[in-house]
Amino acid sequence: MQFTSFDEMKTWIIKSKKKKRIVIAGADEEEVMLAQMATECGLAEFTLLGDAEKIQKLVAKYDKGNHANTDNAGSTGNSAKTMANNMANGTSMATTCKIIGTSNDTESARQAVALVKAGEADIPMKGLIHTATFMRAVLNKETGLTPIRRISQITIFENPALTDIAHSDDSTAHSNSEDGYLDAGNSNRADAGNEYADNGLRYLTDCAINVDTTSIAVKTDIIKNAVHLAQVYGTPCPRVALLGAVETVSEKMPDTVQSAVLTQMNRRGQIGGCIIDGPLSLDNAISAEACARKGISSPIDGNADILVGSSLQESNTLSKSLHFYANFNTASVIIGTIEPYIMTSRTDAIENKINSIAATCCYLMNRDNNQ
Repeated sequence: MQFTSFDEMKTWIIKSKKKKRIVIAGADEEEVMLAQMATECGLAEFTLLGDAEKIQKLVAKYDKGNHANTDNAGSTGNSAKTMANNMANGTSMATTCKIIGTSNDTESARQAVALVKAGEADIPMKGLIHTATFMRAVLNKETGLTPIRRISQITIFENPALTDIAHSDDSTAHSNSEDGYLDAGNSNRADAGNEYADNGLRYLTDCAINVDTTSIAVKTDIIKNAVHLAQVYGTPCPRVALLGAVETVSEKMPDTVQSAVLTQMNRRGQIGGCIIDGPLSLDNAISAEACARKGISSPIDGNADILVGSSLQESNTLSKSLHFYANFNTASVIIGTIEPYIMTSRTDAIENKINSIAATCCYLMNRDNNQ
């Protein structure tokens, strides 16, 4: 199945028989409210770690079905406030929620990971604890989550305007053997036709995890993770744009040289399952009109599925601008371990945190179904 919106993900999860259990390390008021909303929506079940007495009182408070207090957690947007009522299946958090008391944040983080490792939960999630404390538990070599590749973060964003962009108009670019893309095993995209025209989900990486991306090996892993995620969501051969300030390669701008190398690696099949081009400035990565005006010939042709920032700073800034300037619906997914985990920003709107829960559950459920 190809998912083209967060609503499609949520609907698919709601219809599934088995829900994933999320364990929140350091559950406070906002986390309990979030768990209640997600439970009522039918997205997941929850185990809450922290001050057991306080959590119990908060569960009783929010399990009454009064969601008028969502304003207390910050900017949520109208759709977040009505989400539970619009999608509610009558599930009460009190009937499915587990509460475990912990004495401090370190214990909460360790316990969350331990429950996942023991099979008593599926996804650990950071609550009101320091990121460093949570990550130490996640990355512990002896007791942490099982690594399968380099860990990276992908921001998924949804822009309704993108659903009108047709990917099939330039299919001849993919069928021309002179560009090397068919030889790299990427013919799936050319044969797919119009099925990509309605895909309103796009990906931006890495916005949070890898500080140093100057290594080709690091950037390769970041690309592979994003491609893997897009494939699990139903895009077999995504277009990947390597972002830069210019489209020309210059030794004075090392990221442009790196992009050119990664593009060639893709053409020769060293990075498969996608179509890579770069360096490309943002306008040429997302606008076919911009490409035409600049005379840029690219297999991406302004229709990138995945945007790969030249640095964490670029990706992080662009990710925040999607929310604070453009008010896009977004989600964050972190992969690289067998058991994915959720770590959202304190400034994320409630709706986008719900999206992150849905996107991570949807990823895990579809990944497991395809194995």
